[in-house]
Amino acid sequence: MEKERKKKILKSAIATLAGTSVLVGGLFDSPEELRNPIKTPDVVVDKEHDYSQDILVGLKKKDSKKNKLKELIYKIPIKIRTSMFVPLWFIGSILITFIKLMFKIVLAPILKILLGLLLHAVVMMGIVALCIKILFPDLPLSKIFNKRNIILIFLGSLIMSLADFFMPMVWDNYKIYRLISKIILGLIALAIILKPYISKKLKNLTTYEIVYENQTLELDA
Repeated sequence: MEKERKKKILKSAIATLAGTSVLVGGLFDSPEELRNPIKTPDVVVDKEHDYSQDILVGLKKKDSKKNKLKELIYKIPIKIRTSMFVPLWFIGSILITFIKLMFKIVLAPILKILLGLLLHAVVMMGIVALCIKILFPDLPLSKIFNKRNIILIFLGSLIMSLADFFMPMVWDNYKIYRLISKIILGLIALAIILKPYISKKLKNLTTYEIVYENQTLELDA
């Protein structure tokens, strides 16, 4: 119990240290600004852009909160401020740089793939539902989107999303043939999904018997 308690305290201390460091690193641009207050305007607006009143108010509020936090830190005596917050600033700057790097290298590509997966899945679900409804108008959506079809739609969408992400790295002209590639991959996935439905539809076609010269001919309608 005592060990668990110590572990929890240590984790809380590390989390607090990391959070405070990131806050300090985000508030101040340099250690020098921590030592000597720099006067900044309430809000800096790029004159080349046309900002609405609501956006300006939001920027002012954000900048005002930032300045208030800075003022609280500046009230701490300079010796304590320098000895405590400068190390925190360095730790925070490293953490912020690491987080940005991780987002750029890991999170951004994953989010891009997931967004592509979602968009491809929505399109494929619509096409699959339309095709099956044409073949079997009375079939409910709950049976159309069964476990098998959802897995196949997911796999097809994932392959298209991964192709969108990785193919430009190895094929310079992929962007030119991107639409064609998607159509081909989509048709393959669609064919696999619809195969049992088409087979069932063909088996259920009405057969007519025609007697001609004592021979029975079967014609599929």
